[in-house]
Amino acid sequence: MLELLALSLFLNLTSSKGSEIVSIKVPPGFVVERVAGPPLVKYPMLGGFDELGRLYVCESAGENFDEAGLLKNLPNFVRRLEDTDGDGRFDQGTIFADKMTFPEGALWHEGALYVTSPPYLWKLEDTNGDGIADRREAIVGKFRSYGHGGDIHGPFLTPDGRLAFTDAPLGHEIVDKKGRLIHKGTAARVFLCDADGGNLETFCGGGTYNPIEVAFTLAGEMLGIMTWYNPEEARHDAFVHFVLNGVYPRRVDAWINEFKQSGPLMAEVDPENWTSG
Repeated sequence: MLELLALSLFLNLTSSKGSEIVSIKVPPGFVVERVAGPPLVKYPMLGGFDELGRLYVCESAGENFDEAGLLKNLPNFVRRLEDTDGDGRFDQGTIFADKMTFPEGALWHEGALYVTSPPYLWKLEDTNGDGIADRREAIVGKFRSYGHGGDIHGPFLTPDGRLAFTDAPLGHEIVDKKGRLIHKGTAARVFLCDADGGNLETFCGGGTYNPIEVAFTLAGEMLGIMTWYNPEEARHDAFVHFVLNGVYPRRVDAWINEFKQSGPLMAEVDPENWTSG
């Protein structure tokens, strides 16, 4: 959770003027500092840290493409930021992985960087230590893309060492390494898989649109945020308790019917009244 907080502050600070921090309020005991900005980074989106404190940032080239344009141009990339003088601010950046479609998440795990960038969940490795990913493996796919924030997000490390990642209702058709179809659908989902992409499974999902981040409590419960659709409510973002086999609104039959239901659709969570066991 702290890593997500630090990263979200980093992303906001890159748009502040000079060294001035504008319009950011934090609870007592928290401090906001600008750690990077132009020209070191221009269009940062999401990212994550490795064990040495280097930050891998999924960055946009500043151009808008649809799925066909992304696959043709491969305009976006992952940049690695480093603090080489130990002053708490990043002063050096290198392109760790270029020619990507729309990377929306970065997880450093056991010497590799895992990134979702349609149509795949990727495993990126720097095998010779030059700061550039020279080995790329597509471990789960394929996923459709609209070229915006509704594409696949993550992955995130689960308490038992697996990978969790999310997908909006854009459509996916996933095959194994032998080309055999193992999953096909349209509804939004939170997926789980092993670090090599194996043992893929749906954790939960539904007719909602755009589940994005997930994080875990000390008890191992999965929390997340998503864009919430419900016929009785206006569209809004929501804080969600993701539970195994949970099915969530929007009430679109073609999406909801992809799941087995044993009760009503899940509700969003009121964060002020929610407690973890």
